[in-house]
Amino acid sequence: MYGMLTIALLCLTACPAPGRDGEPPRGRVEPSRSAIAASADASAPSPPMNTTTDSTPSDPEVEAHMRGLAAEHEHERAQAAQWLEAHPERSRPALRAVVERARADNMTHGAIAILGRLGRVEDVALLRTRAAAGGSALAWDAAQALAAHKTPEALAALVSLLDADDLEVVSAAVVALGSRGQEDGRAHVERMLTHAEAKIRYKAVFALDRLGVDPSRAALEAHRRDERDPDVRTLIDRVLAKPSRP
Repeated sequence: MYGMLTIALLCLTACPAPGRDGEPPRGRVEPSRSAIAASADASAPSPPMNTTTDSTPSDPEVEAHMRGLAAEHEHERAQAAQWLEAHPERSRPALRAVVERARADNMTHGAIAILGRLGRVEDVALLRTRAAAGGSALAWDAAQALAAHKTPEALAALVSLLDADDLEVVSAAVVALGSRGQEDGRAHVERMLTHAEAKIRYKAVFALDRLGVDPSRAALEAHRRDERDPDVRTLIDRVLAKPSRP
């Protein structure tokens, strides 16, 4: 008898009373499909971060330093980048896999920069692809990586981006040619002084200042007479006011 009484009490406690006129039982809320799906996603374990391709064997030490590129603190990211850069034969496949994935995160930003500093000709095409994609900070990162990549192939890649339809891509390429700091890019920057968009002309003046203004003084003075945009003219005046280098 006690067993039957216990079962009856449990039923009354666990089963809420029915509502009126077909309403759902009081005290019970039916979960929606989206809530069920969210709960399932939250309880599922996160997949491990994989920076290798199917054809690339896993290297635990490389994987650990690749994760370091995504660390919260800058000094940790710098330490990871230093190790990856010091072991290019081991790290390049993982670096390339992350850049090809093209997610806008710290790991990708770091991988792009490292590929630029490594200076391998084989990576120029990948960096150019990322720069040409535009639409995000990755394009600027890739252009700056090509600037750090001192090969003629990297110069040719940046020059080819000057004719892109996306103005952000053109801007990134112009600034990168200035950051590159080599005279073989000067003439390409000077021709952008006559670009139809004031934004690009402004970047060209900025890039020439980065390269050193003296060899471009005549070009800037000639362009100053025809420039209609006040911001571009102001920047030209500031750049030309700098003393010549001895």
